[in-house]
Amino acid sequence: MRGAWIPSVYNLDFPSRKNMTPIEQLREIRHLVKVAARCRLNNIFVQVRSEGDALYPSSIEPWSRFLTGKQGRTPGFDPLQAFIKEAKLRGIAVHAWINPYRVATNATNSFDRKHVSRSLAPCIRRIGNFLWMDPSSVAARDHVLRVVKDLISRYDLAGIHMDDYFYPYPSWSPAPFPDGGHSQCH
Repeated sequence: MRGAWIPSVYNLDFPSRKNMTPIEQLREIRHLVKVAARCRLNNIFVQVRSEGDALYPSSIEPWSRFLTGKQGRTPGFDPLQAFIKEAKLRGIAVHAWINPYRVATNATNSFDRKHVSRSLAPCIRRIGNFLWMDPSSVAARDHVLRVVKDLISRYDLAGIHMDDYFYPYPSWSPAPFPDGGHSQCH
């Protein structure tokens, strides 16, 4: 396997900046996949859920703010499907990369009504300026499972990859994660 990760959080790789038009985003997707093909990669790992949001149309979670600058606002097309289409033309498999429990990288953001910080508020924990779903919560785990089932039922994906941010790293906060001690088991 030869692959590359394409992060969406903080507009790192896709989209590479805020407020790109749909045409610019589609061009960027095509460019990223062409570069992967030129490098003889056969897999790409697209970050489709970075903070309780989606880089694809979802009835479960809002559109990612990294697409349009505002969480919940549609970019006017399906970026995940565009990646799959471009990759398939070049013999490249697409994997959906998700952050299962990170809810927000900035707790002061305004959140869409579909965002887990609203729909699963009792399961949300704040550490520093980050929000997390509590992995020890059955409701939180069920929510992640619904997201994964939605992805695999609607998209031709080679795999689902879960980021390692299940709990915040100890260096981020000296306080233990407020989950009744479950994080100490991991």
